[in-house]
Amino acid sequence: MRAHLILAAALAMAGVAHSATVEVWECRDRYSPSGILAEAKVNQDRATGTISVAGVVHKARYEVKGFNRRWDFGERNDAFSYAFVVEPDGSASYFDFGTAKSVKPSMFMQCKQRPAVAPQSKPIQPPLVAKSLPNNPKWRNVDLWRWLNRQMSKEDVQVLLGPPTKIADSGTRVVWYYGYPFGGEVVFNNEGAIDSWREP
Repeated sequence: MRAHLILAAALAMAGVAHSATVEVWECRDRYSPSGILAEAKVNQDRATGTISVAGVVHKARYEVKGFNRRWDFGERNDAFSYAFVVEPDGSASYFDFGTAKSVKPSMFMQCKQRPAVAPQSKPIQPPLVAKSLPNNPKWRNVDLWRWLNRQMSKEDVQVLLGPPTKIADSGTRVVWYYGYPFGGEVVFNNEGAIDSWREP
């Protein structure tokens, strides 16, 4: 069964070699954070990604296990040689399985997520599917939420999802609610760019 999963992951990796990157994690030594030791990326399919170490890029299988993000790479026979795990607080562990089935982490790092794409110079245009919903608020179309990214401004979000149904401003962040309280929400930082969002 595991061999089938790994084969499926390998085929998925081959099919998304040029897939867009949706998450980037830069990781440094926890005790001496001078330079970047590893960079972990997540592809748009959220099943594959890459790990870059010392200028070498490794294709990886990606998954979320519980609250942790995990990249498995270094495929060998019916398993992977290495695993890289990032916890919700950014703490990361590196595992080298070698010939063992389970091992303790051999390195601890601290990771920070950075934007996956360069800032856009102008607001993006929403996909054409938005025009097919004249009697339905645009924000109800979950496909439109998949276009959100952390470089978008309030104006970009309004073009994409339409005006919010409620706005909350705490002074340090602004939350736009769509279909409050059971819809989605977009959180903006002090600079007016997206910090996070939750789909309806």
